[in-house]
Amino acid sequence: MLRKLVVLTIAVVAVLAIVSPASAARPATAPDVKCLQTGLGVLQANGGVAYFAKNGVPLSLIGGEGTAPLSTVLKLHLFQPSLFPWCAR
Repeated sequence: MLRKLVVLTIAVVAVLAIVSPASAARPATAPDVKCLQTGLGVLQANGGVAYFAKNGVPLSLIGGEGTAPLSTVLKLHLFQPSLFPWCAR
């Protein structure tokens, strides 16, 4: 239980660091946080967020090749949600 809490805390801190960097200008429209939450759920269902933070995210989950760092995938959920089938509007 404690491990899940630590992983969730790390994920929330990472999201907040991405969404609200002090030096970055605010986007004209707010990012779709629901898409990010769904993406985190997909990662949790496929091995856990901690696993992907350590090993990278396989882009095969979205039809790509190779892996990407978790931080990059989180940013993509916020600013290019059209890449992810579970974020379709």
